[in-house]
Amino acid sequence: YICHRCYQPGHYINYCPTNGDPSFDKVKKSTGIPKIFLKPVEGGQTMDKTNGALMTPDGGLAVLQHNSASFDRLAQSLDKK
Repeated sequence: YICHRCYQPGHYINYCPTNGDPSFDKVKKSTGIPKIFLKPVEGGQTMDKTNGALMTPDGGLAVLQHNSASFDRLAQSLDKK
């Protein structure tokens, strides 16, 4: 069996020696999220300051930006019914 975190044989991901190592943590990809919902991260910010950042297809980082205006309109239309 090969660990799917460090790709080394001999242990499962639950027992990976890299668990808890912040320098080894992977960045999630923004696959399937429309670009209008992503706000690019400024160049000076690091991953420590951008918890929850996603990697864009061009290699940059972005955080999820909620579309509250559309949600509010939908919620108001449902309240009227």
